[in-house]
Amino acid sequence: MIKTDLAPDALPKESNGLYQENGPGTSLLDEIDEVDPGQSKDLTISLDNAKYVLICNMVHVEANGSQDAHYARGMRTAFRVD
Repeated sequence: MIKTDLAPDALPKESNGLYQENGPGTSLLDEIDEVDPGQSKDLTISLDNAKYVLICNMVHVEANGSQDAHYARGMRTAFRVD
């Protein structure tokens, strides 16, 4: 969960497409570690009136060594608390 005024697709990124944690204009509030397929986890956060982006910041490494960052592929959504 990231607090930011940036657009959900404009967060600072690492060279492999991952969100750069606490990069310029963002504040990482909390996160859940990896979730195995078929499993779920809960996260409870008290939020102020502000704009937020919820992302998946995992990277899948292909057999050929290439990396596929979930955030860069669109696993993100923005919302606002008023």
